[in-house]
Amino acid sequence: MSIDDIRFEDEFGGIREHIAHEQIGRAVDHSHLLAVMIRLPGDYEPYGYRKRDPGPDTWYADCSAGCRWYVPLEGELKYDWGVCTNPRSHRCGLLTFEHQGCLAFEVADRADTSDQEA
Repeated sequence: MSIDDIRFEDEFGGIREHIAHEQIGRAVDHSHLLAVMIRLPGDYEPYGYRKRDPGPDTWYADCSAGCRWYVPLEGELKYDWGVCTNPRSHRCGLLTFEHQGCLAFEVADRADTSDQEA
């Protein structure tokens, strides 16, 4: 399945899990971002409904594998969190955990990643 086979209308309808009151107002950390991120049906399990490995000869990369469109947050959170900027992705413009993933993954050039690390 490719990104062109997906109807984007079917990908939207995201949900945000209930945010425990004690998480609101705390310092922004990993658990806080997990609580406030929007989960879409097209995200990989357990964040959405898409299976990461639907078959023996298929593998779908996620942002942690170096997607050129993934812009990491600053500070300590940059290792797990960023924003997708790929206009072909259902996660475009959204806070994204590196393992949520999508079918619009594109490998980053070395020049792309060196700019992000600077």
